[in-house]
Formats: sequence, structure tokens, C-alpha cells
Amino acid sequence: MTNPSANREVPSLPTPISEDQIKRVISVTGNLPPVPHVAAKMMELVGNEDTSVRDLQKVISSDQALTARILKMSNSVFYSFDQKITTLSHAIVILGFRAVQSMAIAASSRSLFVKKGAQFGLKEKLLWEHSIGVAMGCRQVSRVIAYEGEETAFIVGLLHDIGKAVLNQVIPKKYGKIVEQVYNDGRSFAEVETEILGFDHSHIGALIAQKWNFDWEMVETIAYHHRPEAKDHGGTLGAILSVSNHICKRMGIGLEKVEGEAPLSDVWGAQALGLDETACVDIREVLKSVLEEEKKLYDM
Repeated sequence: MTNPSANREVPSLPTPISEDQIKRVISVTGNLPPVPHVAAKMMELVGNEDTSVRDLQKVISSDQALTARILKMSNSVFYSFDQKITTLSHAIVILGFRAVQSMAIAASSRSLFVKKGAQFGLKEKLLWEHSIGVAMGCRQVSRVIAYEGEETAFIVGLLHDIGKAVLNQVIPKKYGKIVEQVYNDGRSFAEVETEILGFDHSHIGALIAQKWNFDWEMVETIAYHHRPEAKDHGGTLGAILSVSNHICKRMGIGLEKVEGEAPLSDVWGAQALGLDETACVDIREVLKSVLEEEKKLYDM
């Protein structure tokens, strides 16, 4: 499957660094991670109008562990169906191609947060936990505003911080110092990363999304997730991610926490979507009620 984003320049960020410079840094420390095999095949199939339920079923069933996890996810509280889903074909028909695709990506993405053979330590756990929380938050915000791209929002939420995971793998000692400074100085990851590395995780995340042939809106949303209000880059998807990311940080989900009692509706994304404080609090409470149960589906 070809994607026009593959040949487009990654959006320039406030940090004065080119795509070539970032690629050079990654080439020294390690290659950008490839999209997991089954997830790649899923993206190719979902983008093809001729794909059948049988086609998707064949790809997923080639991985027994993935099959079991998708069936488990299909019966999670977030989908709330009256009948239990017991087969892949049933899951695909009931949930739809894109929902099952996002499950496959989610189920196979955990490995991206820890180097092969390395321990899944506290830092990796918190990065993964934040990604899961933001993904579920994006799904809930999408439902509240009746956004048709719910599964796209879920994937963007899941992978918005993939740049952090890659940096943590390829330069673990240096990234450990970055984490320490974020905690000790109360500054943002983007700020400390830029100071120490000359670029931040959002640009690397965008490069990865581009390499994986995500559509351009997804690439741009990941690139700008720390400044989604930037002109021409703050669409609905960026606003959804903004709300979910902020709520998760306020809840203390992940490495970076936001203190304070300012209204959740003050965040740019909430204002862009027309979400008042009651709506934002309701989203937070839904996330609270399902998070612990949902985390079990992702080996947490």
C-alpha cells in the first residue's frame, strides 16, 4: 500500500533541526523501529476496498497469541456488547475492520516500548501505561463528540509518545538523565530533550509514523502534539489528543504529571471541541472507571 505521506516532509517544529539531522542521530544509535509485521499487514488490508473478513481473519490467526488477545479485547468493558464474542470472524463483523486493526496494532505495540531481551522496568511501564491511558481517553473523547475516526484517534493516542520509547531504548543512560531533569526541575520532556539532544520526541514520533505509512493527519498530529494549536495543524484529531493527554497527565498516568486545580476545560483541545468542564470531568471519570481493568488486556 502506498501512502502520500511517505514522500512528504515531516512538519517543521519550533526546534531548528532538519529531518536529515534527526535521521543521522537515529542512524548512530539505532534504526527507526519497523511496524510490527501483523500490524503492517492489517494496515495494508484495511486500506484495500476488496479486503474481506476472511482476509483479515487469515492474517490475525497466523499469530495465536495475538488472536487470543484480540478476542479478549473484543469483550472488554469499552465495547459493552450483550453477547460474548468468541471467534475472530464474529469480532470483525461486530466491531468492524478498523476497530480490529487498532486492536492488532495495540496488541503488538508493547514490544516497541522495550528493547528486545531487556527488562520491562518502571520507566518502560510508565511510558506504556500513559500510551494506553491516552489511547482509551482519545476513544472516549471521540465518542462524546461523535467523531467518526474513533479508531484513528485511538492509534494516535497509543503512539503519540513512541519517540520517547525509541529514545529510551537507543540512548538509555542519556534518556535516564532527561527523565531525572523532568522530575527534578518540573519542566516538560520536550523542553529538556531539546536542550540536551537538540530535538524532541515528537519529531521522531512523526518520522516513525511516516515510515509506517500512517496518513498525513496522523503524522502531523503526532508531530504537533505538544503544540496542537499551531496554525494549520490543530484539527479535530489534534484537539482530541490534547484533551486526552492532558487528562491523563492530571490523573498521574505516566512519567509526566501536571499539578494544579485549573479546570480541565482550559486546555486548548477542550476549547477547540467545545467541551465544557462537566464533559471533561465525565471523560476523566469514565477513564478512571475502566483503566485498571483495561490495563490487564495489555499485560500490565
